[in-house]
Amino acid sequence: MLSVWRLRQQLEPLRSDCVVSRVDGTDTDALLLQHIDDWYETLLDTAPAEMLVLTDVSSQVAMNNLGEGMATVILPERCRRVVEVMASDWQQPAVIVAPDSPLALLQDNVYSRAGKSRPVAVVDRRVLRLYGVDSKSRLSRLLCVMQPDDGFYEFNKRALSTISQL
Repeated sequence: MLSVWRLRQQLEPLRSDCVVSRVDGTDTDALLLQHIDDWYETLLDTAPAEMLVLTDVSSQVAMNNLGEGMATVILPERCRRVVEVMASDWQQPAVIVAPDSPLALLQDNVYSRAGKSRPVAVVDRRVLRLYGVDSKSRLSRLLCVMQPDDGFYEFNKRALSTISQL
């Protein structure tokens, strides 16, 4: 990844027709590594889903049915964001919203709560609250962007176009 960044930042290829040594300059590799990490963190949180590697974690989590059309799921620790949620009896994937959104606030009232035809999923840190489920509902798909191990970068090659010039 460092060599890709060096090339895109126009730090390579280096001129090789002369020899110069200095030890008082900036550590460009350390600086680039910091920029890479910042770029990648932003990419995981904001890039379109098609630029990222998505993982279906539905088999790794349990759906806790609370009754009255509600259920909760505790997301894995490495989950950066939820991209798609689908239950076995829903007609379409849930609309995913933040806990302070108007649609999320409507879920507090049983009369304005979502149903199977237009379910809602509220993501609040590691808790996913689902609305429009019944006692027979099962989680059939939960696509998430996961934080890879340190030093690894997983994304579609098109994401490289988002690297800005320093």
